[in-house]
Order: sequence, then structure tokens, then C-alpha cells
Amino acid sequence: MQIVHLYITALRIASLISLLIALYSWRQRDNTPAARPFTLLMLATSLWAGGYSMELGLNTIPAILKWGHISYVGVVYTPLLWLIFALQYADWKELLTRRNLLLATTLSTINLLLKWTNEWHHGYYTSYQIEIEGSIHRLQFTRGAISWVCIIYSYLLLLLGTLVLAWLFIHSPRPYRNQISIILVGAMVPWLANIVHLYEVDVLSQLDATPMAFSITGMLIAWGLFRLRLFDIVPIARDKVMENIRDEVIILDIHSRIIDLNPQAKELFPKEAYTIIGTPISQVLSGQLDLPALYQAEQETYTPITIKGASFQCDYDLYLSPLRDQQKQLSGWLLVLHDVTERNRAEQVLRQQTLVLERQNAELDAFAHTVAHDLKNPLTVMMGFSLWLEKNITRIPPERAVKNLSRISDAGKKMVNIIDELLLLSNVRSKDDINTAPLAMAEIVAAAEQRLSNMITEYQGTITFPESWPTAIGYAPWIEEVWVNYISNALKYGGTPPQVTLGTTIVDSADGEVSRCRFWIGDNGAGLTSEQQGQLFAEFTRLEQTRAAGHGLGLSIVKRIIEKLDGQVGVSSEVGVGSEFWFALPSD
Repeated sequence: MQIVHLYITALRIASLISLLIALYSWRQRDNTPAARPFTLLMLATSLWAGGYSMELGLNTIPAILKWGHISYVGVVYTPLLWLIFALQYADWKELLTRRNLLLATTLSTINLLLKWTNEWHHGYYTSYQIEIEGSIHRLQFTRGAISWVCIIYSYLLLLLGTLVLAWLFIHSPRPYRNQISIILVGAMVPWLANIVHLYEVDVLSQLDATPMAFSITGMLIAWGLFRLRLFDIVPIARDKVMENIRDEVIILDIHSRIIDLNPQAKELFPKEAYTIIGTPISQVLSGQLDLPALYQAEQETYTPITIKGASFQCDYDLYLSPLRDQQKQLSGWLLVLHDVTERNRAEQVLRQQTLVLERQNAELDAFAHTVAHDLKNPLTVMMGFSLWLEKNITRIPPERAVKNLSRISDAGKKMVNIIDELLLLSNVRSKDDINTAPLAMAEIVAAAEQRLSNMITEYQGTITFPESWPTAIGYAPWIEEVWVNYISNALKYGGTPPQVTLGTTIVDSADGEVSRCRFWIGDNGAGLTSEQQGQLFAEFTRLEQTRAAGHGLGLSIVKRIIEKLDGQVGVSSEVGVGSEFWFALPSD
């Protein structure tokens, strides 16, 4: 029959084409991992088609069996190589372990050996005879149980490979489906050919068209390889890129609907990832992005944005780029969100630190000026009287010398007090971890009074204390310094003589629980204007008073101490009435 001879010729041409494709694919093996199993697949297909074409041209049983055994090598290993090719193309490398490959290859090899040794066990074919169709002689087999098991195994391999490609098609973005569809179409051809062969509809269908079909599959894939560069742009490469990009990547269609996103971007959305696909981004990020305004330019756009979620708020640099098709028409948008939250926080911390440094530099300038000025006065007194005594010690009466020495001593004490307060201020600045505890305020105030006993006597002041003190939380050595500063100022700037009153008030919170203990000290001095009150607790600021000048450190130290202890300081004063200085601490 002429058509059968044409089929034999077609098989041999297909075998040659498969061999050429295998050679070309082998040259691409270093560029694409899937090229190696595809090369072996084409070699198996070539052997199958070539061997089967030789088998159809013979008319003796030994010769037909010989070429049938040769072509069966391709029959056995083609399904296995098809599955390996599909897994490699889909990058399911976790299944392509040495153990799995060895197991599958062993099963296929056993299948081959059972066919080759059928004469010994007759389990593969129970009987066979030559059937003549015109000039074509072919063996008609009666299959045994082993044959059907091997056929089921081969079909299972073919099915699994096809399902892998179908899964890849379903889960790949639209731009990548064209190239996968070419492989899927090629995969369908052997299935159709084999179905026709199994049903033996006509004379031609009595011939096995499967090897020809696999050759067609190889040519389709080869066309994709030559023209569409299937192995250069495999979908799994896209997956690896998308998964490993640390930024949030979202692909939108022309209607702003989400068609793809990487795992990092999925974290932005409260819904499940599969429900996001096809949803307009304006719905899932409502109020977050003004995308229509960004779209109008149809060009690359950079803009900072903030995205808020149920449990997070992050800052991003948004990169929006238009996607265009081969006709340069707008087909969608690429949206990349680069998380700059930590960078912005670091910049904010840096700005705050810069402000702190600027403030500290200003304080340092004022500190240097104040210290130089305040130490200069007592130092000038000491040097002046020391020089005067050095020159006149032999001519002045002893009582006058003692008086001048007393002035030198007083100036030295002032310098010591200034230095002590400077050291205290430095300690308050640097000491971050202190052990706070309930304060025995009566004992602390008594210690402060004892330290100021000479000053109280000098100014002839009177101090009135409350009957009891509430228990506050603080650091006793620092609180003693606070009282020393407050009482000494009350003595200096109070009336003549100064009348100092100490007291305490419990400040309740809104819910009625005790939250603060407020301690205050009142004097009968001239009082302060609003402007003077605003300057009191500023560091290194001194109010010019007629009675005593002070040195500008005391109240700034008080402020720092109390703030370190999570408290507040303040003053209330009225000109002609007097002043009341206070500080508040957490209660026990």
C-alpha cells in the first residue's frame, strides 16, 4: 500500500529530524538545564521512530523481532524522559533526586528486559503471528499481564509529565502561557495518536503513530526553541526572580487589576493571595495610593508613600513603570515598593541626634561662659586679697588679716559649691540607670536642712515643715540636692528675714488613683514676673537679683534630676507676694 510506504518514509524523516534536534539541544546544555533531558528525549524518539520504520519494512519474524527490540528502547525510555523534561522545565528539582531517578530508570529498564526476554517466560506476549496487510508484514501480539502493567506504568509517566506542564500553565502569568501552551499542544499529539492506534479504526491506525507523534512534539518544542527561545525565558526563572526580590513587586493590567505579585507583596494584603489576583489594587489598598494621578503620565514614576495595615505602618519608595506589548501599546504596570521604613527611622533618629547635639553645643557654649564668669568672681576675690595680704601682712593688725582670710575662704567655698554642682549636673546627664526606691522624705529634708544650717543662721530665716510626708518614688541623693537648691534659693531671694514654708500635695489622676506626689516650697520674697518665670529652669541662666546673684546652675540641675526620675518641675509666683517652687514625683 502506497500510504504505508509513505508512512515509513515519514517515520525515517521524523527520526532524522529528532536526531538533529537532539544534537542542537545538546549544544545548549550549558545554558539551560532542561536541554539535557530534552536531548535524551529526542534521541529516544529518534530511535523509536527509526526502529519502527525498519520493523515495518521486514517480512520475517526474527528480523521484525530484532528491530522491534531496538525500537522498544525508545518506547520504554520516552515516557520517563518526558516526565524528567517536564519536571526540569518546571524546576521541580526537589523531585529529581538521584534516588528517584535511579528508581524510575530501574523500573523502565525492567520493562525493557521483560520485553527482550519474553521467549523465556512468555509473560509479556503469550503468542504472536505475522499479519500481512498488502506488502506490509507486522506481528500481531497477544499481550500478557506483564505487558499491561508496563503499559500502565508508561502511560502514568506520560500523564504525570503532562500534568506538570498543565500545572505550570495554570500557575504562570499570562505572558508566559504562550510558550507553555506550545509544549502542551505537543504533549497532546502523542496521546491522540496512541488513542487512534489502540482503537485500530482503519489500516493506517493499525500502525503505531505514537513515535511519529513524539517526533511532531519534538519539532513543536524545537520551533519554540528556535523562534520563541523557550529555554532562554522559562517561567520558573521568573518565579525565582520574583521570590528572591526583597522588594514588594506587583504587576497590574491596564485596568489596574492585580495579575501577579511576589511573596513579599502578599504580606501587604489582609486577604489570601489567591483572592487578590484580578482585584483592582485600589480596593485592596484603599486610600493608600493615588494611582490614577500616577498613571496619567504613562512614564516611570518615583514617589514616597506610607502604607498602613491592621498591625503595621511602613514607608516605601514607590517605583511605577508602564509595561508595553510588541506594538508599544500600554498593556499594564509594574509596581515596585522598596521598604524604607528603617531608613526613615534611622534618618529621624539622626535628625533627633543632630538636634540634641546642636542643643548640647549651645548649652556647652553657655556653660563655658557661665562657668568662666561665675568662677572668675570668687577667684578674683581670692587673688586680690591674697596679693594684698602678701604685700601688707607685716603692717596690718591681726584681726584685719583674719577678716581678709575669711573672705578668701568664703570665695573658695563658693568655688567648691560651683564645682560640686557642675559635677552633679554631669552625673545627672550621664547616669541613665539608677536604682529608684520609696523616699523617706522627712529624713531627706532634714539632711538638706543640716547642710544649710550656716546659711539659715546667716539669713536668719525660718522654715516651716508639714506634719507628714507622702511616699514618692525617686533617688534619695538627687532629691536631697533638689531640696538644697530650692531652700537655698528661698533663703537668698526671700524676704527680710526670709520665711520659708515646705509642703506637699497629693495629685490624683483622672480615675481617682494616686499618681503623683507634689512637693513645694514657698517664700516671702519679691516675686517674679512672667518673663522671669519662663527663664528660671533654663540651663545657665541667672536672674539679676539685688540681694544675691547666684551662679545659674541650681534650677537647671533640679529640672534635669526630676525629669530623669519621670517627674515635673514648676513655679508659681506673683510680684509683691512671693514665689512657690514645686516638683512632682511618682507616688509609691
